[in-house]
Amino acid sequence: MKVINLGETNSALGDIIAQIRDRKVQKDSLRFRFNLERIGSIFAYELSKTLDYSQKEVTTPLATAMVNTRDTKIVAATILRAGLPLHKGIMDVFDNAESAFIAAYRKYDKADEFHIAIEYCTCPALSGKVLVLADSMIASGASMEIAYDKLVDQGGKPVFTHFISPVTSVYAVEYLQKRLPENTCLWTGAIDEELTSQSYIIPGIGDAGDLAFGSKANLWFFSESCFGNIQLVAVLGYGTASHFVALLPHLRDQLVVSQRLAFVLRIYAILQGFL
Repeated sequence: MKVINLGETNSALGDIIAQIRDRKVQKDSLRFRFNLERIGSIFAYELSKTLDYSQKEVTTPLATAMVNTRDTKIVAATILRAGLPLHKGIMDVFDNAESAFIAAYRKYDKADEFHIAIEYCTCPALSGKVLVLADSMIASGASMEIAYDKLVDQGGKPVFTHFISPVTSVYAVEYLQKRLPENTCLWTGAIDEELTSQSYIIPGIGDAGDLAFGSKANLWFFSESCFGNIQLVAVLGYGTASHFVALLPHLRDQLVVSQRLAFVLRIYAILQGFL
């Protein structure tokens, strides 16, 4: 796996990386999301230079012009939920790309150790295409490896895969270089030296998902599968009547008795125009 650290070259990317790291600037979630979008677009532009192009004739209002346009088919994938702003930035560059989404999270056991669990994956066919897989940070590298394997298992083997992450740990770089095939490339804006025993990057940027979308509620009354479905619907903005109501039977089976929660769910259904 090839590694390209754009942070090693002076550019405007450094200013944006500084902003997503700055704890004062991070307080503005809108700015944080926008900065991740800008980073996604920068990486997409840079990696676009590695793709295949051919000359095509374009008709203007006055004459015709020959323009080199991209032939490579792109599938832009991201890990929910922190990778969504990056995904938007990438799609702003590759506007006709297909999309893939995967929900992965740390599942802790009684010994406070964790493994990466996959809750959801949707992916188009990858054969003959270039996969671009983005996440806001790569700490241990395990989630990126598992996400890649899941996408390949579902969509087939891509021609090439580009991994995008604004901040990556040294440990993750070494981990992925040992486990990913040669037809892959990691694009990052910074490589941090320290990784804690809980696999948090130091200095890192903090919890990108919380910074972008708000802190997560302590949904102790949901089963893991139910929580994953609810989180997915919320993150993708698909909380319409058909999606939400499809979960109601499962919710009734999983909820701890709570009149307050039942009231909240009813109000939500009313706001969605179902009740």
